[in-house]
Amino acid sequence: RYIYCMSEKHNKVLYDVFEADTCIRIKSPYKFMRALYLVLKEKTHLSGWYCLSPCVYCSRMQYYGEHNAYYPAIIKPKSNNYKIQKEVRAIWLPDAGLPQLTPCNVYLDKKLITRYCEIFSVKNK
Repeated sequence: RYIYCMSEKHNKVLYDVFEADTCIRIKSPYKFMRALYLVLKEKTHLSGWYCLSPCVYCSRMQYYGEHNAYYPAIIKPKSNNYKIQKEVRAIWLPDAGLPQLTPCNVYLDKKLITRYCEIFSVKNK
């Protein structure tokens, strides 16, 4: 799976957790995800969009299927260190039959970023 991670809520603690100095708000999440999908599609082999979902914080040792509806890619360990992130993940499926996925860096055009995102907060301001 190709996964893009973000936080549902602003939390100043996350600046240190992620060694960041700025929080960006995505004003139009689905339009932003669509733009991100189009860039990913140029660089990788995607079969399509899977989901946009908040993470579930629980044990990762679970059966997946009819007894548990949680998709494995949205499960994070039940820990206060993770719960403060309130993580949301966008997930795309690769084409079937790919032998192995490799991480890729995605760079969006500045016009796209400013169209769908804005600076929400800057650390120490």
